[in-house]
Amino acid sequence: MIISENILRALRDAVEAAGNPYRFSLKLKSIGQPSVRAWLRGERQSISDSNWEILKPHLQAYLGAKYNEVKPSESLEMTALLREKISVLEERLKLATENIAAKSTIIKDKNKRINELEISSAALHRQIRRLEQTLSGGKEE
Repeated sequence: MIISENILRALRDAVEAAGNPYRFSLKLKSIGQPSVRAWLRGERQSISDSNWEILKPHLQAYLGAKYNEVKPSESLEMTALLREKISVLEERLKLATENIAAKSTIIKDKNKRINELEISSAALHRQIRRLEQTLSGGKEE
């Protein structure tokens, strides 16, 4: 659940009615004071679904009768935010894929060069053996 201004206002009112974040968190039982403080300070912009189910009944009186969990404007904002994040992730994926392809090409080229060097090395060894045989008068060692 995105913490809208309406939810934040209701949370502040509920905490004030309880006296402080610690006393309010005692009512919530499984949600600790650090989470309540993080929401109040804006350190977290959302509330998990499980925490929202615990928190919602304690905020209902402060949310008002016309409260809707997701307002159309919040939904549009969230959609825009998600599209932006998806776009960034797609760009990162594209760059990573290009990087992998480039590195794969480099590795293939190096492997080809190693293979060529191994072939050249084997040919040189054969030539050295022939020269040694020629110099020793054709005798094999």
